Amino acid sequence: MLLFNSGKKLEKAFTEEQFAALVEVLEQRESNAATREDLRETELQLQKDLRETELRLQLEIEKVRAELKSDIEKVRADLTAEMEKMRTEAAVAKYTLLKWQFAIGLAIVCIMAKGFGWLGF
Repeated sequence: MLLFNSGKKLEKAFTEEQFAALVEVLEQRESNAATREDLRETELQLQKDLRETELRLQLEIEKVRAELKSDIEKVRADLTAEMEKMRTEAAVAKYTLLKWQFAIGLAIVCIMAKGFGWLGF
């Protein structure tokens, strides 16, 4: 119940019903003011939480970006190494093929030379 310093004066000025109604209105007003304060505190707390969440999410986004950049660089390095390996294998195959072609050509020349008697034996 709401307390008044001069409660007896108020009781004399109003009837009991009027006094009870006045007390009820003042108590409701007091509780509404507290509710407004609570709402303001809640609003401020939510704003603070929102800012903290935004900062945390920005940090997480930057962390994920850094991980992605690292992964991309790793994939690029792997692809570059694989391409170099394939180029080396292609060069080896090319020179192996040239050796075989040269050997087959030499063998054909020798067979023809023997067949036509160019070698003398």
